[in-house]
Amino acid sequence: MNRLSPVHWTNLAMNFFDCHPKKTIFFLLLFFIVILESAVSQLAKQGMISLPVHRTTREPVFMADHPVLGVWHLPNATYHQKLACKEATYRSNSYGARDKDRSQEGTGRRVALLGDSFVEGFGVEAPFRLGDVLEEETGVEFLNFGSGGDFGPVQEWLQYRDMVRPFQHSDVVLMFLPDNDFTDVDPAHFPKNKYRPYLRKTDGSFELYYTTEFNQKSDKSESIKIINNIISNHFAIYNLVRESIKHAKKASKAKKDPNFVPYDDFSDTNKEMVEEALKRLLELAADKKVTFFIIPRHRDLMAAVEGRLQNKVLPFLDGLKKYHKNLEVYDLLPAYLADMKQAKHTVADYFLPCDGHWNELGNHVAAMHVKEKLF
Repeated sequence: MNRLSPVHWTNLAMNFFDCHPKKTIFFLLLFFIVILESAVSQLAKQGMISLPVHRTTREPVFMADHPVLGVWHLPNATYHQKLACKEATYRSNSYGARDKDRSQEGTGRRVALLGDSFVEGFGVEAPFRLGDVLEEETGVEFLNFGSGGDFGPVQEWLQYRDMVRPFQHSDVVLMFLPDNDFTDVDPAHFPKNKYRPYLRKTDGSFELYYTTEFNQKSDKSESIKIINNIISNHFAIYNLVRESIKHAKKASKAKKDPNFVPYDDFSDTNKEMVEEALKRLLELAADKKVTFFIIPRHRDLMAAVEGRLQNKVLPFLDGLKKYHKNLEVYDLLPAYLADMKQAKHTVADYFLPCDGHWNELGNHVAAMHVKEKLF
């Protein structure tokens, strides 16, 4: 049997293309998709792009809805996070904190550490986080109650009221993030069906409310989400497009001004809600030493380096001293500027290259500054 030459194969292909143009387009498109799928998968395997693994069960894995806080970690849970530039394993203790188990009883100095994903330690292993470094450096217990999941001042007040106070402690340290703590109190920044606590002003007083009922997700919407997640986990292109759309939506809500500085740009309404939430927390901690530390993100540090920073958030938080006689407020920004000058670091050196959270160095610089002010 004679084998067809390459020329014959070419002629056959050309004849097929001429006779079946629609099929030709379909096969070329399919071939392109297969090649693109393979390329995206390889980029993800090499860590050049981040493709999350989505939950495919109805039961949450690490974070779950919480009837008071809106969101909190499941107790005794483990979750392995994989970013494009970093991997970290999260473990929660018996009451859901990303921390080792702590006794409610304690003697001597003991610090309750409050905050969002920066305090929780997004993207870094536990020993390199702010609280762990401080505990290692000082020998004082730092009970880490930090949480990601859009955790802001209202949640921190409620968390301190219901979860933190049963643990004996002498100090409260709250890490304030201007980048989103002012918007975390604003329901306009979140979907209406996202279960979160807010404060609103009615007839001159503030009341706590939620925009939806607790855990009222429809079976239909949950089923669609699960199917979406299964497809995402099995097809890299779909996963990438889904993540791109999600980030594009976030970007559309964010400030478009390249000179936007979180330290200086926040609305009076949101400021009023933040003040009320922190006032309530301070009143509950009236007999404790309370210290607020302000966390700068990349844009704040760049504005400071370029001489554009006014720092309106510092006098705002300083004004809360009228609610607590032992409140101190410090800004972490000078510590980073000093470290940049001394160690010849750049702004980017303190953050994960694929994410805006602190890396190990960012956590360490913050810990040394907190240590200096507390001890």
